[in-house]
Amino acid sequence: MTQISVVVIDGQRTFADALAGRLSAETSLRVLPAVESVASARRLLVGRHVDIALLDTGLAEGMRLATEVTRPRAPARHPVRVIMLGEVPEAGRIVEALRAGVTGWVRKEDSIEHLLAAVQRVVRDEIWLPSVAVGPVLRLLLHQSPERPASRNHPMATLTPREREVLSYLADGIGR
Repeated sequence: MTQISVVVIDGQRTFADALAGRLSAETSLRVLPAVESVASARRLLVGRHVDIALLDTGLAEGMRLATEVTRPRAPARHPVRVIMLGEVPEAGRIVEALRAGVTGWVRKEDSIEHLLAAVQRVVRDEIWLPSVAVGPVLRLLLHQSPERPASRNHPMATLTPREREVLSYLADGIGR
């Protein structure tokens, strides 16, 4: 089985080192040295293949780094998948992050098992969000007009009216 390469980028050095150390115990992961700044992350990532970047939501320039590293590089290489670590913001910030290329969001107070599940899902190109954020994010996406010029890139652009209706029920927590 191929190992998933992971880097921890967090402004709290003790947290970053502790998380990287714990993740190193997982045989399915290859953990790079933890870094505490965007500048250090940029230097570390030069010429290296990384599958997952665990990025502190509190870092200045963090979203810019997420946008940079999630862009596909060479044709044969997958872009880095970014999981934000931190408080759950309002839905609008999560939607901005998703549009920037972020593929996951995990609260720092969640368990290591929860984080590992997020890593496994995100590496398979799935989106991972905290359950408390799913409804508000879906509502926001559903109420944004897909008629804008970039409608092909809008996450809801390919849904039928019925699929949008069902998603709106899910976002509101209604089963039908």
